[in-house]
Parts: sequence; structure tokens; C-alpha cells
Amino acid sequence: MTACIQKQKLRCSGAKRTRKWKSTISVGTNPDSFTIIGNKLYLTNQSSDTVSVVNTVTDTVIETIVVGDSPGTIISYGNKVYVSNNNLGTISVIDSISDTVIDTINTGSGGGWSFSIIDNKLYLVTVGDHFFIINLDTDSVIADLTLGTQPYYSVSFKD
Repeated sequence: MTACIQKQKLRCSGAKRTRKWKSTISVGTNPDSFTIIGNKLYLTNQSSDTVSVVNTVTDTVIETIVVGDSPGTIISYGNKVYVSNNNLGTISVIDSISDTVIDTINTGSGGGWSFSIIDNKLYLVTVGDHFFIINLDTDSVIADLTLGTQPYYSVSFKD
């Protein structure tokens, strides 16, 4: 499977844009979601059970990290990357300095559909009808609320 990165250029004629492929990068199977920290792009590969780490300056894969079964939703906070493992009910925690899995958070409830972060807390809505709040200082679940049937997305706001 390949992921394509585009570079946008404006034409001199005004508002019209042309797009030019910058490069093609080989990654794992069924790439899904990504997050960026500095010059690294972290891309989940659902069917490969991996996260590809792409250097955005050189457009090369610099690491392939094995995570849980069917990684999907991904988000970064500080020097950590959080990956929902859809078929395990877990979240893999990746250290973005060493690009290794440093912890696994057990939610026991389906994959994560939606991640949001506010004030050192990760808010997660799962396929398994749950809403979790995770303390990002300790990487531990601090609340588990049961929701209605098949919640899909959450929206969060900070005053």
C-alpha cells in the first residue's frame, strides 16, 4: 500500500489551484489515520497492525511500530502518541522520541471512534458503547461511562 503526499501550488491566474504529487511512500496495509509531531507523521495501518513513522522532510518511512490488532484512531499529546486498537479494546502508547510502545491502556471496550484531548485528559468514545476519560499524566482510565447503542463521535470544547 502507498500513501501519497501532495504539495499545493497556486497558479498565477488567481484562485485556481493545481496539485502536484510530491512523492509516493510505501507503508503498511490499509492506512487509516494520522497525527504529526514535529517532522514525524504517524500513520495507522489497520490490516498490518502497525504504525508507520514517516519523516516529513525526507518523505521516508523511518520506523514501523507493531501495535495492537486493527489500529485506527490516533492522536498525539506532548511526546506521546495514542493509538486505538479496534479489535482489542486497548490503546497503545508510543514514545515519539524512541518510537517504541511504552504502555498499553486497557479499556476492554471495542475500538475508539473518537479521541479528544483537553487539559491532560483523553476523551474516548468507543464502538462498545462507552465513553472513557484517561489521565495522560498517568496513562490510566479515570472514568468509564456507559452510553447508548453505538455512539459514533464526540465533540469537545474548552472555555
